[in-house]
Amino acid sequence: MKDKLVRVIEDEARLQALRRTSLLEALEANPSLSNDQRRRLRELRETFRIGAQGPPPPAAAPSPEPEPHPAAAEPLVEAPRTEHEALATYLSDEEQQEEEKINTVQKIYRMNTAEKLLAALKGNREERAILVRDPNRLVALAALGSPRLTEPEIEAFSAMKNISDQILREIGKHREWTKKYQVVSNLVKNPRTPIAISMGLVSRLSPRDMKAVTVDKNVPEAIRKAAKKFVREPGEGTRR
Repeated sequence: MKDKLVRVIEDEARLQALRRTSLLEALEANPSLSNDQRRRLRELRETFRIGAQGPPPPAAAPSPEPEPHPAAAEPLVEAPRTEHEALATYLSDEEQQEEEKINTVQKIYRMNTAEKLLAALKGNREERAILVRDPNRLVALAALGSPRLTEPEIEAFSAMKNISDQILREIGKHREWTKKYQVVSNLVKNPRTPIAISMGLVSRLSPRDMKAVTVDKNVPEAIRKAAKKFVREPGEGTRR
């Protein structure tokens, strides 16, 4: 996950949204970074002269254009254009009745991409709960990689129906997070979870949850069929 965050920062730097040093400093202060990750962050700071004073020196000679990173070549997703669109993007119908969540969305709506990235990494729980649903995958991944993230937040994210499948995929691939049964159960029952992730987790459901999944019309048919293979019918196992 930390490797993904480093790539997120590199991508945003190429898009000229990382001239502010606060986001990079937030990553550099993370004590769990490996030596290789710290090296890459130092190279990023030197390459883009992040935090350096004055304009960068002119290049000695032109060099061939490097092959763009796939994420860097991909345009950023357009942010909601109005406050009404922001509320519809970030909040479910039920959440739009909660004043605290509305206030948080209104605050985030006024942020630019760099400010959202910083809030995702260093902000509070309420901000992460909104920004993890941001249409910009860089922002959403930053929220998922915040050093302040807690296990209850991961449980809540895994159950969200208005979150990107990429975020659910990242949660499903994380060994520590999927040690929690509630995370596993939420992912299997969440219709937005990629089928490949759900299929690998369905066998870990309790008998009660497994049976519920077999009749849950919100779950993809492939997952319902997979769950049925693990459900014992009454009297099964006693027949001769």
